[in-house]
Amino acid sequence: MNLTVKTLLLVVWGLLYAGLGFAQGNSSFLVVTDQFPPYSYLHKGQLTGVAVDIVSELIHRTGYPGKIVVRPWERVLKHAGEQQKMLFPFTRRPYREKHYKWIGPILDDRFVVSVPASDTKIYQAMADVRTLRIGVVRSTPTEARLRALEFPHIQPVSAETLNAKKLIMGQRIDAWYSSWLIMKHTIRITGLDERKIRIAVNDVNVQMYIGASLGIPDETVHRWQHHLDDMHADGTYARILKKNSIEWNEPLRLSHP
Repeated sequence: MNLTVKTLLLVVWGLLYAGLGFAQGNSSFLVVTDQFPPYSYLHKGQLTGVAVDIVSELIHRTGYPGKIVVRPWERVLKHAGEQQKMLFPFTRRPYREKHYKWIGPILDDRFVVSVPASDTKIYQAMADVRTLRIGVVRSTPTEARLRALEFPHIQPVSAETLNAKKLIMGQRIDAWYSSWLIMKHTIRITGLDERKIRIAVNDVNVQMYIGASLGIPDETVHRWQHHLDDMHADGTYARILKKNSIEWNEPLRLSHP
């Protein structure tokens, strides 16, 4: 084998090895979500939602070779340290801050309290709803916030649709605490009459991120953040929000009787 051919083969093998190493390094973590409509959810067997669209575009741009994995959130958080993961949509709250590296924000939302429209009391702040039986989804930042505030009558459930039905149909809870986007989506997909509830308290604005395990290299986190910034700059991010009917100029139905 002459020197030129041997050198060429060494270069080719080097490139293949480097490419393999990049792919392995890039796939040494999982990109994980659960069903949080309208952020991420299964529809006719397909994973969809505004957060899924955003992260799917990031996967394309970063060259990540894997796919988004759907896992039960409670189990994912319980075993978060056993495998490197990127979790989304992940609310960036103080109690999580030091446990993850953060990419984002990918979405803005707000936590709100809804009550039956027949409830004529005026509520000004969270302290005013403290004595109510409040429905919330288990193992979520909304539940964590209510527990941090030491609310005495929290009623955790497994899905937001249960909260909607308990409030509107069964009146088995006095209030429902969730994010504004989730609440709107839940009312729409359940076919319930949104006129039967009102937003009584506009609590806190929140931002959704991708939460990366601490073991994921900073270089990887920075690369994902860079491509997210590019999506904002080139208009892709705005187009994804429009496709998913996320309009932030829509007025909040914060109303008093």
